[in-house]
Amino acid sequence: MHGQSLTNFKALLKLIEKYPGAKEMICVVPLETDPAYKPLLDLSSNSDSMSVYTSGLSHHQSQKLYQMLHGVDQSHPESEIIAFFDDDILVSDDVFKQAICRFVDDDVWMVTGYCMEVPAPDLVSHWRSAFRLINCLNFTGDSSSMAWGGCMFMRSSSFRDNEFGLREILNNGCYSDDMTMSHVATENGKKIVFDTSLFFPDFVAASLRNGVDFILRQLFVVTTHVTEYERQKNSILVVASFIPVLTSWIGGVGLIVSIYYFSGFWLILLCGSLTLLVGTVYISLSVIARMVNCFVISAWKTSVMLLFHLFLLPILMAKSVLRRSIVWSGITYNMKNGKVYSVEH
Repeated sequence: MHGQSLTNFKALLKLIEKYPGAKEMICVVPLETDPAYKPLLDLSSNSDSMSVYTSGLSHHQSQKLYQMLHGVDQSHPESEIIAFFDDDILVSDDVFKQAICRFVDDDVWMVTGYCMEVPAPDLVSHWRSAFRLINCLNFTGDSSSMAWGGCMFMRSSSFRDNEFGLREILNNGCYSDDMTMSHVATENGKKIVFDTSLFFPDFVAASLRNGVDFILRQLFVVTTHVTEYERQKNSILVVASFIPVLTSWIGGVGLIVSIYYFSGFWLILLCGSLTLLVGTVYISLSVIARMVNCFVISAWKTSVMLLFHLFLLPILMAKSVLRRSIVWSGITYNMKNGKVYSVEH
C-alpha cells in the first residue's frame, strides 16, 4: 500500500457511490495482518457499496492475480462489468462512463488505460518515463495489442463463463495478468480498446538502483508465458530487444571506418543520421508530452535516456532471460518453463 493509496480509494469510492446503477467496490488484501486491511475496513464501515476481503497467499501464480480472481469470485453474480484498479491510481469523474460505453461493441473484450509517469528532474526518473513513453506506442490508436494491469475493464461473463478457458490459463502458473490476458484477446480475435480518459499521471522519483530494478522487473514479464501462443509472441519481443545493439555496432564500425579512411562523406552521413535520430525522438516526445498535458517532462532529458535505454536494453533483457526468479513487493516468484512453480512469501 502506497502513501497515496488511501486517498485514491476514498476518491474511487465517491465516484462509485455517484454511479446511478447497481455497483460495488471490492478491495482484496492477502491477510488481515496486511497494513492496508485496517484502513480499508474503517473506510468500508461508512459505505454500503464497499467490501473488504482477504484472499490468502498464492502458491502458483502472482499474488496480485490471485487477489484479482478472489475479488471476481466475491462479486455479485448478476454483475455485468468488472473493473480492476491498482491502488496508486487516481481516477477522474468520467472514467466509468467512458469505459463502460465502449462495451456496446460485442467484439470489445477489454477496455484498458495506461500510466504516464511524470518524472522528477533527475535523469534516472526520466529513464523510467522514457520506458513508459515507448509503451505508449501501443495506446496511440483506438485499439491496442496490449492491456495495462493498473486499469482494466472486462465483462464479468468472461470470468463467469470461463471464456476461452481464461480461468484455467490464469490459474496455470500465470505471472503477468495483463500480458497473458492481452494474448488471450489477440489469439481469439477480440479487441482491446484504449480511451484517452484512462491516461493516469504518476509522479516518480527514482534512484539508480530502483530505476534498474524497475526496468528489470518490467522486462522479466516478456520472459514468462502460459500458452504456446503467448510464448511465441513474447519470444519475438525478446529477439526484437537485441536489434538496437546491432544497429549501434554497425554505426560504431561505420564511424571507425569513416575516421580511418578520412571519408568525409560517410562521416557526415553518419553524424547526420544520428542528429536526425535524436531530433526525431525529441520532437516525438515533445508531442506525446503535450498530448497528455505532462509539460514537466523534459524532452531533451527523456530523449537522451531513451537512447541510453535502447543501447542498454539488450544487456538488461539478457539478464532477465537468464533469471529463474524475481522479487516483487517482497515476494519471490520461482519460474520454470515460463510459469510460476513456487512462491516464497
